[in-house]
Amino acid sequence: MQAIIEALKTMPSCSGVYRMLSEVGEVLYVGKAKNLKKRVTNYTDLSKLSRRIGIMVTNTAKMEIIVTSDEKEALLLECDLIKNLKPKYNILLKDDKTFPHIFIPINEDFPVIKKVRGVKKQKGFYFGPFTDVFSLNKTIAFIEKMFLLRTCKDSVFKNRSRPCLLHQINRCSAPCVGLIDRKEYMAKVEKAILFLNGKDKSLKADLKAEMLKASSEQNYEKALAYRDKIRFLENTINSATNMYQGVMNADIISYFVKENTMLIEVFFVRGEKSCGNYSFEIKDENLNEAEALSEFISRFYEDKQAPKELIVASEFSDQELIAKAYGFKVTIPQRGGKKELIEMASENAKTALLRNLIHENKTTKALTDLKQILGLDNLDRIETYDNSHLSGTNPVGACVCFLNGKFDKNNYRRYAIKSGFEQSDYFMMIEVLKRRFSGADKDIIPNLILIDGGSPQILAVNKVEAELGLDLNFLFIAKGEKRNDGLEHFYKKDGSEVEIPLNSEARFLLQRLRDEAHRFAIGYQRFKRKEVFKEK
Repeated sequence: MQAIIEALKTMPSCSGVYRMLSEVGEVLYVGKAKNLKKRVTNYTDLSKLSRRIGIMVTNTAKMEIIVTSDEKEALLLECDLIKNLKPKYNILLKDDKTFPHIFIPINEDFPVIKKVRGVKKQKGFYFGPFTDVFSLNKTIAFIEKMFLLRTCKDSVFKNRSRPCLLHQINRCSAPCVGLIDRKEYMAKVEKAILFLNGKDKSLKADLKAEMLKASSEQNYEKALAYRDKIRFLENTINSATNMYQGVMNADIISYFVKENTMLIEVFFVRGEKSCGNYSFEIKDENLNEAEALSEFISRFYEDKQAPKELIVASEFSDQELIAKAYGFKVTIPQRGGKKELIEMASENAKTALLRNLIHENKTTKALTDLKQILGLDNLDRIETYDNSHLSGTNPVGACVCFLNGKFDKNNYRRYAIKSGFEQSDYFMMIEVLKRRFSGADKDIIPNLILIDGGSPQILAVNKVEAELGLDLNFLFIAKGEKRNDGLEHFYKKDGSEVEIPLNSEARFLLQRLRDEAHRFAIGYQRFKRKEVFKEK
């Protein structure tokens, strides 16, 4: 508190960004203000602060400020600092995920249609974002069938001497070998863009005119192909919901609050089509909905393409400033179709939050029971290990981290096996554990280490502990009778069996951890296999 009072003596009354630091220099919080002095003064009355913010203020040993020319600059600077510094008391998005888009570089002679992530550096047409890669791939496949646009890499396109398989199955017009000229190909590109922008009716009319023209010229095969495209387009349009009618480029944001937890739901709508949704959870015992929504929106669009319109359930702090900074129109509907969309998003947020709370309660019970069974005081960090190979080829190891009751993908680790004992689970596990506990993370000790395996893995663990002088808490999960899930056996590193009740939350949690490690290991093994295949 004293550090804040001292800083106020020389703090200017202008826009800027402030940072609160601990005694060791750790950045605790980053905030912005239209009036720095007025904003920071609010922290001096502890009776008006939440317990969480009160602790932050008590731990603040130093303050730093950066004066900006206006509020917009302060907003963008705050977002950048939060992203880079990851302060403990700021709302942090669960990852830095950038959603994929469909991209068509229209300045090329024969543009390719492909999926891209990250900052939009290339000039061209972008459609998205998609939260589900399956939906994105499905859309690209539809455009392939409908408009016969190429999807191959430029290096492949420039060096082909004959049409590829996609042309043979009528999913590419083969511009690589001159089977279509640029003018005709660009007409297909324009129609694909019309479709993605929701101009389905005009596209259908153009296809019908082309069909009639081909029929009048007695080119019945071509007319039949156009007829099939019209039917395919109609089926696609009819299968899609009409609830987004009139919504061309908007994000719909609503939320639900329960037990000091706020779940924000975002739906992406482009060209009257849903591109998926994203949810984010905020926990705070003194939750201010308007401020939480404001901080989420300002952070969320920092590295993403903002829509033209933001349809929001309610007003939020710094609304005009954020709208101006990101260039979108904010709509808070009171009735009509857009109000129904907000209600739909709110219902989704409610369902997701209630499901999350139930899941958290089950996880809490599972961890409590597991601590009692294993005689441990703490299970804040659990690491699970598994290995994978295909007949001894491309062997890999994997570690997944369960931190404070949730999977923490920032602490997942992958290991490419280098020892040369590719078909030995024993030697593979030795290598993985040695690298983990003698490498850069060796000082980070988990409360429990779960190993997928039985006797070979137990022997491997004992050998590694003896060599490295370790004494850690291990638990081994071995397949049950007839390799049946649910009948697994659990062992300690001394070989003694641990009884964990069937159908208990503790057993279900251990199975989830094992399955996640298995999924992660197999995914890495498949990736390595593909890399080798590409090289060959």
